[in-house]
Amino acid sequence: EACTGGKIAFAEAENVWEDPLADLGSGEVKGFELYDGYFMSYSHFPEASAKGLAETLNERIRETNQQLKWEDVLPKVKNMGEYRKDGQTNIDFLMYDGDFFVPIIRLDLLEKYGKALPNTWEEVMELAVFFHGKDLNEDGEEGDYGFCHFPRLGAGYWDWWW
Repeated sequence: EACTGGKIAFAEAENVWEDPLADLGSGEVKGFELYDGYFMSYSHFPEASAKGLAETLNERIRETNQQLKWEDVLPKVKNMGEYRKDGQTNIDFLMYDGDFFVPIIRLDLLEKYGKALPNTWEEVMELAVFFHGKDLNEDGEEGDYGFCHFPRLGAGYWDWWW
């Protein structure tokens, strides 16, 4: 407040998948327009941009870059907020984090079974099919998974993946 004079009031969405776009509206239907800003899932960005529901931020970034320091943001994170339409790339969203999924591969299993590191998603799927159902943790029971996105149910926030 001391910096901008503005006050921020936070309200929690009941449904993080539907509420932001319901409030923003669509190209045909005006939304509720209750909020001035949003923290929302990256998966909403293309739809909101395509429907013209997001303000293009290019000029605002240029005007405030001394404080924002846009050049210090990782290129991939910057790109995640961009939307290309009619030959023009616009920045419609500022990412406040970048969720990068890093695959972890058990080299010991690749060596044990004479398999190579995968270079494509097709090769990842081949390995997943190959390893699925085997006893990979040496507990004497077959039935382990060849590929895990999140390794357990009950991981709190991430339960929606299940």
